Amino acid sequence: MAGGVLDVIARLERIRDEGHTMADLAADAMAAVMVRQVIEELGRSSHPPGTPTPSAPGDPPSLITGTLRRSVMAKNLGPGFRRVGATTIYARIQELSGDTGRGHATHLPARPYLKPAREKALRPAYEAAIAVIREALLS
Repeated sequence: MAGGVLDVIARLERIRDEGHTMADLAADAMAAVMVRQVIEELGRSSHPPGTPTPSAPGDPPSLITGTLRRSVMAKNLGPGFRRVGATTIYARIQELSGDTGRGHATHLPARPYLKPAREKALRPAYEAAIAVIREALLS
């Protein structure tokens, strides 16, 4: 038993010495799952530029150029914390709705893609975190 505990301590020290923490390993694994799920949500439908969107309000926005989808990323907010989101200027209005255009004369209904992705990714993200921690402790 003592050898097992010493092995775990040695592995934790190696992880620390490599500049990682268990929280960072878990956060990176979870963020990767979330990014993949958001990208999947943003690819559910598509249409050519200049044609009406086939996505209904409440469904994720349809893919036109792929700019929104390419802008999805995880940002490191510090040890064990990641934020997943899109960086395009119109990402927020797609998710939450709002008025846009000249004089804010056009109302864009919400076409959420982050919230549904989070709901779908939650369990797989936890499983990915557990797997990466297990691997770090057993390798």
